[in-house]
Amino acid sequence: MVQKIILVDDQKIFRQSLTATLHTAGEVQIIAEASNGEDFLALLENH
Repeated sequence: MVQKIILVDDQKIFRQSLTATLHTAGEVQIIAEASNGEDFLALLENH
């Protein structure tokens, strides 16, 4: 089963690195990214 994840971190390079690392795991799908909690909450309303 694929795990769906929304990444939240203020550092774009960290989000990119983590996305690449998780992508190699295979069973993870990054469905969205946010740079702060407010953006994350807005994303939750859409997913």
